[in-house]
Amino acid sequence: MKLVDLEKHLRKNSCVKRREGGNHTIWENKQNRRITAIPRHREVKNLLVKMICKQLDIPSPSYWDLIQILMDRMNFCIFRREKI
Repeated sequence: MKLVDLEKHLRKNSCVKRREGGNHTIWENKQNRRITAIPRHREVKNLLVKMICKQLDIPSPSYWDLIQILMDRMNFCIFRREKI
């Protein structure tokens, strides 16, 4: 999963960036005060995404959420090509 998509999922589930570390970003769930560190890579492995969501006590992105993200990306690319 792309880091940008993971951040959108976290924000959607009431999580906020707490601070920037050396190689990681610290996120906090505002509802239950749980904290976790997320690496700053372009791609985050799906198993790590599940672990992060479990640590923050939020639902992990479902299969259909991931499909929707991919479809949005494809539509954006198609839209950009048509505009050019």
